[in-house]
Amino acid sequence: WSASNAFNDCGQKVYYKRVLGLPERPGVGLLLGTLGDEIVMGTNGYFADVIRTGEPEANRDYATDFEKDANQRFKEVKDSLHPEEQDEFSDSIPRVKTLIQEYCQPECTMHKHLKPIAIQSEYNVRFKGLRVPIKGYSDMVAYHADTERYVVVDMKVQKRKANGGTVGQRYQISFYGFAEMMKRDLDYLPVGEIHCFVRKKNPELEHTMFPCRQDDVTQVLQLTLNYQFGIESNYWPLNRQSNLCNPKYCSFYDRCHKDNERDIQVLKDLYEKTPTKENVRFVDFNNGV
Repeated sequence: WSASNAFNDCGQKVYYKRVLGLPERPGVGLLLGTLGDEIVMGTNGYFADVIRTGEPEANRDYATDFEKDANQRFKEVKDSLHPEEQDEFSDSIPRVKTLIQEYCQPECTMHKHLKPIAIQSEYNVRFKGLRVPIKGYSDMVAYHADTERYVVVDMKVQKRKANGGTVGQRYQISFYGFAEMMKRDLDYLPVGEIHCFVRKKNPELEHTMFPCRQDDVTQVLQLTLNYQFGIESNYWPLNRQSNLCNPKYCSFYDRCHKDNERDIQVLKDLYEKTPTKENVRFVDFNNGV
């Protein structure tokens, strides 16, 4: 799924990463999101403890564990980060720590209504027409105490509020909901929830709930078919209008611009004059002339 989504944003970026195998610089959002995910919804995190024993580990400080892991990771990747992201990373660590401290409590209203069933579930969904399955991992599958239905939960660590989730996030969670429906032989698509850790100056937790929709699942299939076409036809469309097309967010920005730019002489050579009556032969199909 991640590759299909990335191809939809910019095929050239996928080409540099997955075809040429060029190294990609880690971004702050991905780094913090991964670290937070491991502590809260990872196989050795908060909800894993709740699933195993029915409650969080009594003597464990999940927020402090995150802080230690994040500081260590920052030392490892600091030199590879874009200069603007170095300060962003260090400033975000205490903010996310505060949110994890608030979230990893049994009485937290963000998840009090949920009974966790599974964390980091792997999906390999096959559709007719696709040569390979669509692969993905859900952060958590839970049972809603009030509705008595399954819920797919995705944790996000972001600079801004989710505000209902991006189109891509809704596609992703709806796809996981479909995978759970087929896996558990349900007669409904589970509801989706985004638990967002907003790492702004005044950090806050944000809860979003929405229905998983069949149209969103359909779009995941279509995006994957597009990606399959790109692979089979060696077609990697460039998208300079992507919000991620800048030196801060794209590791291949300079290389891509150099490879895809055409100098003025090449553009002039490609130019064709507009056809005129003098140099174009017209055919009258009605009169056979």
